[in-house]
Amino acid sequence: MVDRVTMTVLGLKPLQAKLVRLRPALQRKAIRPAVQAGGTLMAKEARKLAPTGTSPAIWKNGKNKGQVRKRLKRTVATRMKTYGNGNITCVVGSRSREAPHGHLVEGGTKPHIIPGPVKLGSRIRFNVHHPGAKPRRWLSNALKNTVGQQTSLFTSKLAASIEKVAKSA
Repeated sequence: MVDRVTMTVLGLKPLQAKLVRLRPALQRKAIRPAVQAGGTLMAKEARKLAPTGTSPAIWKNGKNKGQVRKRLKRTVATRMKTYGNGNITCVVGSRSREAPHGHLVEGGTKPHIIPGPVKLGSRIRFNVHHPGAKPRRWLSNALKNTVGQQTSLFTSKLAASIEKVAKSA
């Protein structure tokens, strides 16, 4: 599940007037740090809320049995994207190479069959019946918890960025 948030900050008439006076390339240069600051704030909150758990008891022979897993917490990252139409986006989530299951933890899964062979402990099984998992909503909650702070941070960073870009231009 992918949630998208479009932020509209009201009461920015003076900033918008200053921003419009800049060339489009400079506008993007001024907006990027403000968007990045909001994404970084959300990422910090997501790290706090990322679920941890212990290794399953089925891993009887493994070294990791009973150890706390913190993989999601370590892999939360931000990535900036600028599109051709001028939209600037900050994507917050778990890095897919290190924690490809982040979206499954966020949105949950329905009961399903995992086609084998799958090694469970010392046994090899075919067609494992996964019971499903409840959604944990750690990213959604991080967004909800920080939306007010993101708005004020965006406003202040945008004002500072516009001044900096305007002076350098």
